[in-house]
Amino acid sequence: LEEDNKIECIFLGKNKKIFKPTKNKKSVYSFIDYALNSNYLKEDYTQKDIDFLNSFKKSLLFIIGDFYKPVVLKNLKHETYVITVRDKFEEEPKFTGYTEIVDHVSLNSINVHFTKSAINKLKNHINKQDNEIISQCKKYKIPYTKIYTDEEPVYKLIKLVR
Repeated sequence: LEEDNKIECIFLGKNKKIFKPTKNKKSVYSFIDYALNSNYLKEDYTQKDIDFLNSFKKSLLFIIGDFYKPVVLKNLKHETYVITVRDKFEEEPKFTGYTEIVDHVSLNSINVHFTKSAINKLKNHINKQDNEIISQCKKYKIPYTKIYTDEEPVYKLIKLVR
């Protein structure tokens, strides 16, 4: 907006929400308000959503997600930044035994018995997904960072875009 550029915001998933391009700085507040008051934790993206982004003219693109499932970042025509957002508890469960797990998309729940072996499989899966997204970012020269929910994100975001 400083250089008289337009800003547009797109939320991907089953219920795409596209805010029209604007130069109005106050519109950014409506983007933030929508993000805070919508329930995108129940949304899930597909590769088609990522590919959909190329239908827009070349832009500055921030892709934000937990990246627990594979995504292909090649052939994005935009200046792209990737941000993984996670809770440390997801990566380092500190318990064993039975617990209820809720799927954030379907809201279905199941009781799972977490053994040390199951926790190690979960950690290995998460590490594999993280390594894949990091590898793609390096391969396609896409700046990447991971932000945990208990961190102050500003410093990592500034470092990311420098």
